[in-house]
Amino acid sequence: MIQEDFDTWEDFETRAQQLQGVSTETSEDQDESPPHLLFRGQADHSSNLETTLERTCKTQWSFSDYFRLISVAQTQIETFTSQRWKIKDWPELA
Repeated sequence: MIQEDFDTWEDFETRAQQLQGVSTETSEDQDESPPHLLFRGQADHSSNLETTLERTCKTQWSFSDYFRLISVAQTQIETFTSQRWKIKDWPELA
């Protein structure tokens, strides 16, 4: 595993695009294909891979409760990020 540290979000974004072979000039025109790289966004490689909710909430959530929460937040996240998130409807997942 390679660990790299960055001082700014822009430095990280530029390096991520370089690693994925994406030009910084054309990155906004890319289709919605899955990324080739995954980024943990953790302090270091020894951190547990948990969501923010799991790290900050002391109680256990059922999948259905968590799904309801992300479903409510989905529109707000899409508006803020200008991205669309394809999440199946609850009946399909249940």
